[in-house]
Amino acid sequence: MDIEKLAAQARAQLKAENKTPESKDADADSSSETKKTKALDEQELTDSEDAESDQDDQKEKPKSDEKKSDEEKPKAETPKDKPKSNVQKRIDELTAEKTALEEEKATTKAEKEAVQEQMLEIKAELDALKRQLTATPAEKTKEVVKSELQKRIQKYVEEDKSLPREDRREMSKEEYEEWLNEDFEAADEWKARRTIRRVREEDQIKTDIRTQAQQKTAMEKFNRGYEKAIIKHPELNTTKRRLELEAQGKSKAEIRAIFDKENPKFNLFVKIFEKEPDVYQGSDDVVAAIVTEMEKRMDKSSKAGDDKTEVEELKKQLAAKDAEIESLKNLDVGITSTRGAEPKEASSELDEKRNKLALKVGLDPKKLKARVQERIKQGYDG
Repeated sequence: MDIEKLAAQARAQLKAENKTPESKDADADSSSETKKTKALDEQELTDSEDAESDQDDQKEKPKSDEKKSDEEKPKAETPKDKPKSNVQKRIDELTAEKTALEEEKATTKAEKEAVQEQMLEIKAELDALKRQLTATPAEKTKEVVKSELQKRIQKYVEEDKSLPREDRREMSKEEYEEWLNEDFEAADEWKARRTIRRVREEDQIKTDIRTQAQQKTAMEKFNRGYEKAIIKHPELNTTKRRLELEAQGKSKAEIRAIFDKENPKFNLFVKIFEKEPDVYQGSDDVVAAIVTEMEKRMDKSSKAGDDKTEVEELKKQLAAKDAEIESLKNLDVGITSTRGAEPKEASSELDEKRNKLALKVGLDPKKLKARVQERIKQGYDG
């Protein structure tokens, strides 16, 4: 999965949704839109009565009220202030066309018939749109399935018309009836197979619709989660850099390789997302779960780096001590009598450091201690 483009698409989609006042789902506005639909035919009368009422109110208002500034007067919310869905906008357009046709004065019979035909077409479309506004989710799904299945049937008829009748998926009603008269048993058997296939395809269409709805919901959640993640971890916003690299003609693989080198945090986010999808895609907030794991791994890596630095430092100290011991081998044996003994506390501290170093590098502290004591017996400083 291309997480970089997915993230860019997520941000673009989220910004588009924030700028668009219209609802993307007719279900959310079904109640309010239904009320609008039922009042369409009475809208002109209502508007007229409201206008007369407003005029009367203006006459009764005292002059002091007229002097009030616009800021002081409360602003009443009108239906025009409320955003309309695309379906409702089309209903308004058709209603306006219908009104214009009703006011049109047709003189000849041909003109009247043309107007009547247009009125019937407008009425049919209006009825369909009104049903769409008031339809339940189950009814909408049923309509989509029916429409998709019908499209497939028409497609199969065209694609299979040159095939023998028994090998076709679909055929016209006339062809089937002709075949039924010629060979009832063969035609009836073909129809049974066709029915089974149609049922299976209908079930598949329903499954696809559910899957698309789930993917849409998941994508919307991912969009919101990624926007939050970018605020906390700006490195995850790779849109600008990706566009720069694409403008340079870099391929997808080249861009990924560049991100691997220059953006380790984003690289870690992508690796977690791609390698362990089953773990994180089941979360309520996928992005938050991935970011949490990303932070844990980054923290662990940081601590490992600190430990590595400490081990390297202890190794240097041990190497320096070994070098000092080797240099003492070349001195006179009597040198041990001229060297003052180290304080006990310092010796204990050195032993502790040696034990810690031994554990870090995988040595047995007891063996290291025995080695040091052996050197001390030989006259060298441990």
